[in-house]
Amino acid sequence: MFTNQRYIEVNREERHFCALFVHALLSSELVRTAFIEMIRSRYGIELFSDSLEIYLEAAVLRDYWNNLGDSRRYSLETSQKRRQVLNGIVEYMGYNISAIDDNPFFWTNGIDGNKSKLWSPSHWSSSAIEASALPNLLKVKWAFNAKPDIMMISDGCALLIEGKLESLEGKYDASGQGQEETQQLIANLLKEFIPTFRQTVFHNMLLALQSPGRGRWPMSITWKDIIDILKTAPLDVFTQECFGQLQTRYYSNTDNLRREDL
Repeated sequence: MFTNQRYIEVNREERHFCALFVHALLSSELVRTAFIEMIRSRYGIELFSDSLEIYLEAAVLRDYWNNLGDSRRYSLETSQKRRQVLNGIVEYMGYNISAIDDNPFFWTNGIDGNKSKLWSPSHWSSSAIEASALPNLLKVKWAFNAKPDIMMISDGCALLIEGKLESLEGKYDASGQGQEETQQLIANLLKEFIPTFRQTVFHNMLLALQSPGRGRWPMSITWKDIIDILKTAPLDVFTQECFGQLQTRYYSNTDNLRREDL
């Protein structure tokens, strides 16, 4: 028999708390102002309360790829737009664009297939990339599949936040590349290939139980930082109670914080 507790007392889903944090930011000017001032004073990041856009699980690269045209049917116009984007990405990663015509993993129905379409990088075969002479394209696949938990945009500045509670930072392969490196590549690709982001200054940040060790995630904040901001905010009872659970579970006794959880 499981314990007789409410779900709010056992929920460990970081996406839930990221969503509540965004809810608090959008519903309370006090929270927005306090958070913006905190990251400005610590890291010099310039966001503004009256122009703040916030997105959860932001699959930006995939959304812009989808916007090029209907993926369910072949269109010469869509194909040309996709090819232009892939030409740029392949060159950006250090390869010749002729590789697109030499490797089947770029195509839905093979290189010479009838009305074969160009795959989104999120669908490229990892094993085919590894077997090719284009190993750096695995990083592009990871970038297209990654979704920063929170993306904030304001007046030419963008903040990508990776939220962690008890889960470890994701590693993509034996090389040890993690989410921080992939998040940086996402920012670079957005600036390089999406006109609206060309002049945007990007910052990558970790939101976790504790600040990470030296050399990892140069910008970070903790859930305790968020809890402290929310304590005096006029928020709904449920949101306050959820963050109260975080306070009790992880910060009432600092011995509960385990380095392996970060």
